[in-house]
Amino acid sequence: MPGDETITFTFVGDIMPAGYFSEQMDTLRDQWIPDEALQWFQSDVVFANLECVASNSGVPLSNKIVTYCFPEALEILKDIRVDVVNLANNHQMDYGIEASEHTRSYLDELNIAYGGVGRNIQEATSPVILERKGYKIGFLFHSWTNEFVEPVPAATSDTAGVAPLSVPEICDAICKLKLQGVDIVIVSLHWGEGKSHNVRPENIYEAHKIIDAGADIIVGHHAHCLQGYEVYKGKPIFYGLGNFFCSAYRKLSDKKLTYEKTGTYRYRFIRERKTVVVNITYSPENGYSFEYHPLYQLDNPPALTIPDNSIRNSICMMMEKLSRRIAHPDYGTRKFPLYRRMDELKRIWEDFKEVGIKLEYFHPRTPLRIMRKLLIGKSCHILLMSISLF
Repeated sequence: MPGDETITFTFVGDIMPAGYFSEQMDTLRDQWIPDEALQWFQSDVVFANLECVASNSGVPLSNKIVTYCFPEALEILKDIRVDVVNLANNHQMDYGIEASEHTRSYLDELNIAYGGVGRNIQEATSPVILERKGYKIGFLFHSWTNEFVEPVPAATSDTAGVAPLSVPEICDAICKLKLQGVDIVIVSLHWGEGKSHNVRPENIYEAHKIIDAGADIIVGHHAHCLQGYEVYKGKPIFYGLGNFFCSAYRKLSDKKLTYEKTGTYRYRFIRERKTVVVNITYSPENGYSFEYHPLYQLDNPPALTIPDNSIRNSICMMMEKLSRRIAHPDYGTRKFPLYRRMDELKRIWEDFKEVGIKLEYFHPRTPLRIMRKLLIGKSCHILLMSISLF
């Protein structure tokens, strides 16, 4: 790698400055993030996942939840000095390729790089290469498509969509970037178990394969809640950075984009209010090191806050606990199914408090199935462990 320079990165999770924030941005713009937190964004490269389209046109997909923000709301990305955003996710095609292209044109105006979506597979999988302090830094962006509960369009040779997540193809792309002289390869992956703090075992295996192929940093998103991290062969992997800033969006009966203040607000994306800002440093002498800084989101008005010591400590303890789980030799077999069912039970309780029992959110037999899995054939210490999880 070039020179003796130290280079720094900042990574955050999902950003969706939707309905509520978009409609009242003139009054909320100056208070959405505390000044104290801005010091964490004084890095050479700042990355985020944009979890919505920013457009006022397009035709909504009829078979899924759709999200959007007003185009001017993207200006908050400049508040935190964002250099590059991931668009390979399950919401970038919510209103079709036209709305996605509008989003990208607004990002161009803000001089923010992006990748992961396009009119064909060649465009969708094109890497972003930045140069900082003599380093060439390559970004690859990929997303699950058919693996989601609500499938999203995957780009092909002649159809528009997002860059699908294929580990062999990602590994091949990493090798090509390295041959082109790229010094640091960062892979952005939209994947994993939605609303779960626990990483799918197969994602751990896939991440290791990607690092083995030459990637230097992996950053994940989609779960809308924090997940664990690990350092594999000296390279940091953050499986899910959760929500960074997600404002409530309007649930419209026709799902049409509008500036009219109609419809009801939907808060499901921001139930998990705990988030972190990750700072990663690379130096030729010491390799990669990192630290993370907790933040906490409020609903009304939508804003990030510096948490008090008790919440800060709880976020840090949770991150470390989740990361220790990943490292446990039994995680992929016996432990992950138990943790996942506890997550599911928690989600059911949250849904019940918000909307009552509705079949579109979960099957009524689910709680009985979970209890059966927990009780039958499990020893007492497993039950005690499950009680301690939350």
